[in-house]
Amino acid sequence: MIKLNCKDGKTLSFNLADDNEANEWQKLSGERGFQSQITGIGILYNTQWHTLPMPKRFRRIDVKAELIRVQKDGEMREIGERIICQADDVQISLIVYYGNRPKMARIDVKKIGKKRFTPMRGNEYANS
Repeated sequence: MIKLNCKDGKTLSFNLADDNEANEWQKLSGERGFQSQITGIGILYNTQWHTLPMPKRFRRIDVKAELIRVQKDGEMREIGERIICQADDVQISLIVYYGNRPKMARIDVKKIGKKRFTPMRGNEYANS
């Protein structure tokens, strides 16, 4: 489950394993106005909250969250959740893996270059 803190003080929750909530998250996260309201995002799993505050002093920030699924023995399994934050030309991702042995989370920071296209929003990056 992901939780978001917004500028207006609200905390929103989305269970990405539930199709309705995942669709609602996809719809909202595709809106530029909604993205600009997010001040922090985290993954709540097994009573532990792994958070990613929004980076400061960047021009453009976009957040994406998704379930991580793998196919094993012909069966799709959910093995974790990932939050990806793109801040200008830097990408930060937080992955929380399901399971208890061992409890594990991973953070990656990559310099990936200027983002040119977001499928959900069209080609608005080309003009900025």
